[in-house]
Amino acid sequence: MVAAAPPKRPSNTTGTRKVNALLEKLNKPGDSGSSAAAPAESNLPQRLTAASLRTTLKRNRSKFAACGNKIQGSSGSVRVSTSFVIQGSSGRVKSARIVNGGGTSAQVQRCVVSALKNTTFGRFKEATMTVNYPIQLL
Repeated sequence: MVAAAPPKRPSNTTGTRKVNALLEKLNKPGDSGSSAAAPAESNLPQRLTAASLRTTLKRNRSKFAACGNKIQGSSGSVRVSTSFVIQGSSGRVKSARIVNGGGTSAQVQRCVVSALKNTTFGRFKEATMTVNYPIQLL
């Protein structure tokens, strides 16, 4: 005796099309008719506060500690002064540089710049924000 195959389900292409159409509406860039995005944008701060910057940098401390681990023969604390630009729409670091390397090697400085560029901050209203911040490596 051979078991019969289960009956085929009717496809729900109409429902799928409706869902896809709704998703396309929501994902359209620059669609000012979206009421869901407006309240979120109005709740954004004009700029990030010093406290929120510190919190994000502390949360990513392990990235900078990894750079500090590349320093050989150093006793005591090592600090580098940085300057970086954060994009308001995404919170991502757009550019970063070392202002004062504190005697660290180019390799360590590249590591710090890379760690900064891989750090994401909160979003804010202004287009960009430049931050000057000392980072403790050891």
